[in-house]
Order: sequence, then C-alpha cells, then structure tokens
Amino acid sequence: MSGTEPAADLAALVRPGAVAIVGASADPTRIGGRPIACMLRAGFRGAILPVNPNRAEVQGLASYPSVADLPQAPDVAVIAVPGAAALQAVEELGARGTRFAILFTAGAFVALRRE
Repeated sequence: MSGTEPAADLAALVRPGAVAIVGASADPTRIGGRPIACMLRAGFRGAILPVNPNRAEVQGLASYPSVADLPQAPDVAVIAVPGAAALQAVEELGARGTRFAILFTAGAFVALRRE
C-alpha cells in the first residue's frame, strides 16, 4: 500500500462467516486437518468448507472436490497444499471473491503481484 488507500477491512479475517480448507485432511494431526479440528473443537459457528478432491467427507463435514464446487465464497481460506497447487488455489479463491488466505505450503511458490 502506498499509504493513501484506506486500510483493508479485517472483520472478515477475524470473524469470518465461512472458512475453506484447501487440502483438507481427515487426520486432525496433519496440517490440512488441524484447522478443521480446532474450529470444530472451539465451536466455530460459521461454515467450514473442506476442499479435497479425494473425499466426500472430512472430519464429519461435507467435502468439495475443488474451489469452484464450494457452495459459497469463503471469507478466509487456509491453503495446505504443495506450492504449485497453492498458487492455483489462491487464483481460484480470488476469482470467487475470497479476501484472505493463510498458506501452509512447501516447494516452489510464485508470489502474485497485482498492479
């Protein structure tokens, strides 16, 4: 930011109505399973939207095969997939209107820069 733009509204980040977990895992000890387990244990009242192309259900929640298949645009996404897939997920989520992403990724990741 150049300092002249208004600060981003962070309400959707700190009080999201929907959170997608891209790379969701049924195992609550794995990086793609921990956020789901924590939100469930804490009683998160918003929508938890697991994304995993290989599972119809993750930790008792309906899972979606892709970001495009989500029933709504999440306010926040936790991305827990390898670098190249993370970049694609960020692009797809941005196209859906997701404003915030938290990345837990390894490997090659190319940063996006929007002009």
